[in-house]
Amino acid sequence: NIQVIDTVGVLYTMTREKITEHIETFLSRCPEGIHLVIFVFKNDRFGKQDEEAFSVFMNCKFADCLSEISALFITCCEALDPTTQQEIRDDFRSNDRLKQISGFMKKGIYTVGFPNIEAIKEELRCFCEEGMKADRKKLMDLVAECGQ
Repeated sequence: NIQVIDTVGVLYTMTREKITEHIETFLSRCPEGIHLVIFVFKNDRFGKQDEEAFSVFMNCKFADCLSEISALFITCCEALDPTTQQEIRDDFRSNDRLKQISGFMKKGIYTVGFPNIEAIKEELRCFCEEGMKADRKKLMDLVAECGQ
């Protein structure tokens, strides 16, 4: 059984105290426990505000246990080949500014992309759908692994 709680804006609109209260609320809604926390941001859009927001989350009183179940998803990578996607993940892990955030994501860093399938020519649609299925499988496998 998978339960999803959308946290849009949590990192950008709340103080440390409010984030802690929010996490406590999540925990009360999931009496069987939280299996996976997914952080999402768009490729090439990770800036100072994102770093500050992660800092608040990574220093809350639940940080140690949440780190064990956290993953980072970098979106808008649908047009990038696998080598470039790997370079993005490697750069994130090796960047001095981002190493702490990378280390927090014990469940990994993933690059994914989901193009607007309706806007794609028919002959390319099958190819895109295969990539989308592969990205969906990555996410489902990660969720399943975390639930064990």
